[in-house]
Amino acid sequence: MSHDLRSKDTVSNTYNILSDLSIINNTPKRDVVSSEKATTLTEDISLLVVTATEIETKTFFHHMKPLPGQKSLLVIYDNRQTYTVGLFGLYGVVHVQSAIGSSRRDGAINTLRDSISFWKPKAVLVVGIGFGIDDSKQKLGDILISETIANYEYARIEEDRSSQRGAIVESGVTLLNRAKNHWDWFYTFPDMTTPKVQIGQLLSGEKLVDSQNFKNDLLDKYPSAIGGDMEGYGVASAANVEKLEWLVVKAISDWANHKSNGFQEHASDAAVSFCHSLFSIPYAFDCLQFKIL
Repeated sequence: MSHDLRSKDTVSNTYNILSDLSIINNTPKRDVVSSEKATTLTEDISLLVVTATEIETKTFFHHMKPLPGQKSLLVIYDNRQTYTVGLFGLYGVVHVQSAIGSSRRDGAINTLRDSISFWKPKAVLVVGIGFGIDDSKQKLGDILISETIANYEYARIEEDRSSQRGAIVESGVTLLNRAKNHWDWFYTFPDMTTPKVQIGQLLSGEKLVDSQNFKNDLLDKYPSAIGGDMEGYGVASAANVEKLEWLVVKAISDWANHKSNGFQEHASDAAVSFCHSLFSIPYAFDCLQFKIL
């Protein structure tokens, strides 16, 4: 029986054992085109995809293909942003990488504002890695899908107590429905274990959480949370202003205490794989005016 490399006790050794994935050095060719050329591509773009780290970006590129009639992914520089255009599943997508977090000048909110204004996508997807809540019920690599996003940053602080004031926002109804009903995806890690998919409330804030005490405090306030990240609420906020559906899909890469980079690449690949399978379904997103290419 193989040893479960996704358990809490083996995470520190995971990177060396699972290093055969090598996604970081296996991304498709990309060619730069002018921003004027980009205006001819906008009608083929259905989905805006957002990542926040190099590992997330490169694992996403690994699953992209050139648009029909193109030999490579297309790179467009426009003002503050760098975009990559290609095919993801059946649909044309544009990718952009924000800084980690939502509120900094190159964070998720400003990145989304620029991207939505330029590309006019039909929906927004955030994909990558995040933290898990309960290592007795979850495992590294499990997929977390946002039913809601809770912004834990805003609070009222009094002498003897604090109370949360942050908004809780709901994911796009169509994107969430399709994710809930997507049972055909199958993925295995090199140790032959398979990730589970969990749908629920994700926490989002500006803090890189690496403290069990802080995580426990969050769980006291948000007992139904299944995990968290740093960009989800910013993306949701910007997308909601433009009345666009959005969804956050993150795979667990750590437990928000004693962080390790050991499983990030594999967790990111699992999250992107789920999304690639989801957006390979024909007709599922017709009501959002997605265009099959």
